[in-house]
Amino acid sequence: MLENTMTVLEMQAFNKREEQILHLLAKGYGYSMISQIVPVTYSTVMRACRAIRNKTGLAKREDIMRYAQEHGYGEMEGLC
Repeated sequence: MLENTMTVLEMQAFNKREEQILHLLAKGYGYSMISQIVPVTYSTVMRACRAIRNKTGLAKREDIMRYAQEHGYGEMEGLC
């Protein structure tokens, strides 16, 4: 598991858009593809990722992808 991340109890809950993006990141999609799938603008995806980074304390997209996979976001259905 990634070090220096907040526990579920310590972090703020993710909103629906952030959960959708975590789901797609866990499946390996990039930001441009996510903006087409959801569908939202690229800047909306970037804003949501910034919020995710702030809530988790993670800095890199790869770390967010790993976080999403480790926390089961890739297996969640009905998010998109």
